[in-house]
Amino acid sequence: MLAAVQRAYPEAKLNILANRQVAALALDAVKVSELKFLDDAEFAPFFSGGSRVRAGDYFHPDDLVISYLHDPSKVFETNVRGCGLKHFYVGPSKIAGATHAAEQLAEPLRVVHVPITDFAPRLNISQQSRREAQQKLGTPAAIVVHPGSGSRRKNWPIVKWVHLISDLLSRGIRIVVVGGEADHDQIAHLGNQFGTDLSFAVDWPVRNLAALLANRVFIGHDSGISHLAAATGAPSIILFGPTDPKIWAPRNVNARILVAPQADLDQLSVAAARDSLYQELMRIGIKT
Repeated sequence: MLAAVQRAYPEAKLNILANRQVAALALDAVKVSELKFLDDAEFAPFFSGGSRVRAGDYFHPDDLVISYLHDPSKVFETNVRGCGLKHFYVGPSKIAGATHAAEQLAEPLRVVHVPITDFAPRLNISQQSRREAQQKLGTPAAIVVHPGSGSRRKNWPIVKWVHLISDLLSRGIRIVVVGGEADHDQIAHLGNQFGTDLSFAVDWPVRNLAALLANRVFIGHDSGISHLAAATGAPSIILFGPTDPKIWAPRNVNARILVAPQADLDQLSVAAARDSLYQELMRIGIKT
């Protein structure tokens, strides 16, 4: 969506106001004029009912604002419109329905007549960022494994991850395991099982994690990290179970989707994941 807006208005300033944990990703996607965070003190009045916000503080009457905030009482919208804005549009704060998530998120562009035909997000990771991520990791690795997703029902059984990783390590392939707060149990299990045979990048800021993913083959579940990997251009194997890939799978051509039989990840074999992974490794010149 951001890239489409910038193509349509190449001379316009593009300001991002977003969650602090993810906002910096925009810097690798588009040319950002200003990046600010929703929890900055200057924006507190916009989230208070009955506030009197001065128009010159941040928003200006000629701005085009597209908001994805969850704002059921329209407190934020009312305060922003109070700055004199004529162009305030609301995108979905939650994905619902049968169309792809990217198309749902792009819906406001149709209202403002901005064309969009490419729904595959892309991050342009600099070589310097890639080198810094490698230095932070400290050890070489060809494959990134993300064994979690934030939802147990979307996770491949950990015993199958153990079998797959054992096979990779037996062939001399180096692996880094990534994850965040929701994945600590799975990561601890793999740490106990394999110890220093694996490298770990846990709770990294998302921009650093994107730089790490960009140089490697990725395998994981239906999760934000999988979308991040696909957006960097990394060859990505993504395991789908109960969620619908027609809505949630990345649109990037480098993303390969494996759908579990009967939407049950317990029934997805280690051999299926292994064979897909080895095909991607051989494609980039790593012998298996």
